[in-house]
Amino acid sequence: MPSSQFCVVVDEFGHVLTSDAPGKAPEAWSSSVVDGFNAPTSVSCPSRSLCAMVDVAGHASLSMNPTARRPMWRLASIDNGRLLTGISCAGVSLCAAVDDAGNVLTTFDPTGLEPQWHATPIDGGHALTGISCPSASLCVAVDDGGSVFTSTDAPCASR
Repeated sequence: MPSSQFCVVVDEFGHVLTSDAPGKAPEAWSSSVVDGFNAPTSVSCPSRSLCAMVDVAGHASLSMNPTARRPMWRLASIDNGRLLTGISCAGVSLCAAVDDAGNVLTTFDPTGLEPQWHATPIDGGHALTGISCPSASLCVAVDDGGSVFTSTDAPCASR
């Protein structure tokens, strides 16, 4: 579970900054670059052993050791070049991302060698702008039209 003792941020150039002491001096932060990643838009780290982020070009990148001296990030194209606007991981059993076409993209095996992502259209009229999945049985997404979408079943709890 994320805490005040663990923080991860990304910038528009693909830099990932991590800290185990975010309120301390700047040297408490370490930086790495995710190669091939285009302008990250969102990051989710449900634990120190799983972080995922998405970008403007339809990529997701996952690390199972984001605080390592040289963390390894696995990059995958999950949305055919679409703008991914948010991601939330409930842990090793679910990551869900949203895009600018009203789709939710889910994987039930984010730490697998080649996670399979599945798209579900939920809002054809607006871009989805954010998502939060505090558990594998609850996801909440918002769009740019002011609507809120909740799921206690698909796509969160079922495959």
